[in-house]
Amino acid sequence: MKRIITALLVQFLLSRSVLSQDYIAIANSRQNDIVRVGTWNIKRLGNGKKNYDLVSKLIESRFDVVAVQEVMTDDGMKEIANRLLGWSYSVSDRVGKKGYYERYGILVRNSIGRIKSIRIVPDPTDVWTREPAVACIETSNVDFCLVTTHIVFGDSVRQRDKEISSLAGLINNLRSTDTEKDYILVGDFNRAGNTPGFTTFPKFGFSLADDGVTNTSLSLLGYASPYDHVLVDKKYTRELIGAASRVNMVKELCDGNFKMCVSEVSDHAPVGFVLDNRGVDDD
Repeated sequence: MKRIITALLVQFLLSRSVLSQDYIAIANSRQNDIVRVGTWNIKRLGNGKKNYDLVSKLIESRFDVVAVQEVMTDDGMKEIANRLLGWSYSVSDRVGKKGYYERYGILVRNSIGRIKSIRIVPDPTDVWTREPAVACIETSNVDFCLVTTHIVFGDSVRQRDKEISSLAGLINNLRSTDTEKDYILVGDFNRAGNTPGFTTFPKFGFSLADDGVTNTSLSLLGYASPYDHVLVDKKYTRELIGAASRVNMVKELCDGNFKMCVSEVSDHAPVGFVLDNRGVDDD
């Protein structure tokens, strides 16, 4: 069994959509006809200390669409939106258990597109501690849905792997009942992309758009763990350009000071990717 899992992981990593250029290089070189999409766990957004000027500065400079995890209150999203001129946002219903609850947020630059909907997926068999949300976006030439997730850290990696492995089937079911087929999975998985929970994705056509092993969570001394990822089905997300990659917010916002960034911004860096916004939507 161990050899089978290892073989599946190798297959999965080889099938990743990692091309010659990453998000930062593409976003810096192409200013027009692209949509810059990010996923960001903004630590306990709406509760406690937060430098919203720094958070909004990074969003404004780096993204056109952002899926946000760990939204504790709507006030946190309002604080960001109030600093972003010409943006819209929406917040999901809350998810969680045992007195601990979060929400998901979505932010969109109005000149690029609009938020069509955001909803929590049904979970009748109680697979996820925090059920994922689906946020559907419409731009001038590209429509897509972001499935945004915050996998429970839990008591063991087995629990995390179970939640992760169930996401592939979930997206397959969502697509089977929707005319929109372009679903992109983003979020904080609390696991590296080369771990057993990710082996179910190739069966449903999905592969990592990031390298799966770049550290995105922060300690007080440096980047610590590769927890935040983007997964796409290249059959439907043909607009993806290059690879998803981490935005080095510690360098861009905090002058290399990890302790400051953890305290005032987040203990996760965002991950970004680029979609081509030219031509006719292919699904």
